[in-house]
Amino acid sequence: MKVIQSIGGFVILFILFSCSNNAEIYKSEYPDKNVRLRLNVQERISDNLLLEITELRDFRCPVGAVCSHTGYVEVAVRVFTDEGISNADLVYNEFRRGAENIDTINGHIVELVEVTPYPFIDQPAEVPENYTVSLIVREL
Repeated sequence: MKVIQSIGGFVILFILFSCSNNAEIYKSEYPDKNVRLRLNVQERISDNLLLEITELRDFRCPVGAVCSHTGYVEVAVRVFTDEGISNADLVYNEFRRGAENIDTINGHIVELVEVTPYPFIDQPAEVPENYTVSLIVREL
């Protein structure tokens, strides 16, 4: 009986140590900052970078519809830096994640990871003010 308890204790310790190591790996893979933006609301990203969504256009295929393409979301962003104000256009495509969803803005890598809500065929289209754009921002 003591042998079984000892083996059980070792298994539990092994699991605990494995989880703690994975948690450290998990943390280190995550980016510097997760940001949620809304239309016409400025969000401070760093000491010298503010972002504001000025326009959002959703061309995604609504849930319940049959479309020949998945669609995308265009997000126009006003960029405030120490050097002045500029504009950037970002594109979000949920199914073709890659370079299309990533841009470099003033020494930061900005990746669009989610745009909500998702359109449904039997519901009226959401107004842009109701959308939330989730970004991952990493400093270069």
